[in-house]
Amino acid sequence: MQDHQKKVFEAMKVVQSELFAPVLEPIVDMRTGKQIGAELLCRARRFPSSAKEWRDWYDKVPGYIEVFLKQNDLEWISINYDTKHLLDSEVIESSAKMKGMPIVIEWTEHRDTYLRTHYLKHEILEAVRNLEQLRDLHGFQIAFDDMGSGDDGLRRFSMLAPDFVKIDGGIFHRARKDKRIRDVLMRHVQMYIGLSQVVIEWVENEEDLKLAMSLGAKLGQGYLWDLTQKS
Repeated sequence: MQDHQKKVFEAMKVVQSELFAPVLEPIVDMRTGKQIGAELLCRARRFPSSAKEWRDWYDKVPGYIEVFLKQNDLEWISINYDTKHLLDSEVIESSAKMKGMPIVIEWTEHRDTYLRTHYLKHEILEAVRNLEQLRDLHGFQIAFDDMGSGDDGLRRFSMLAPDFVKIDGGIFHRARKDKRIRDVLMRHVQMYIGLSQVVIEWVENEEDLKLAMSLGAKLGQGYLWDLTQKS
């Protein structure tokens, strides 16, 4: 076994033995079926719930990313950050260790689970400044995740120009049978396409794939391609 392969193998043994179980979910060009990116997800035996546990996760992320990039031919790997993470100086410091790596920071609209559900204007502005710093100093790209699931998507858009927009999977699934939602979603996707790359989340089957492509999006993510990876 070559030294490089041995190092990757040993690193993955460490990854698999820890509390955190990092996994990659494919992001695919729906026109060709080719995987071009991935989202790093935290699959833990016990999901992180405290600030300390989240700091531990983000401290380990650079090592996980390095291993996965060596194992996979990817244009980028994206990582979720709630606003609380973007306001945490230790998390930002850990993220800086990924400088030069093809990283996309996904700013999520998840409701906060251990602080509060809404942030003050100056906190949102601080989160935006930290995102701009990660992009300008370290070369990261920015994605707005869960667009459509919360109430601050347009506010975030007015403050920062993202490289990617990810359409919330729950909204996409509602569009399966609701023409009104489908029409609204199509208008939103068309608007975002002029500004960013659009990813449709929760694409689970061939019918979802047809719907996602009919909306005009290029990129998709979901169980449809997870099954492909496992087969």
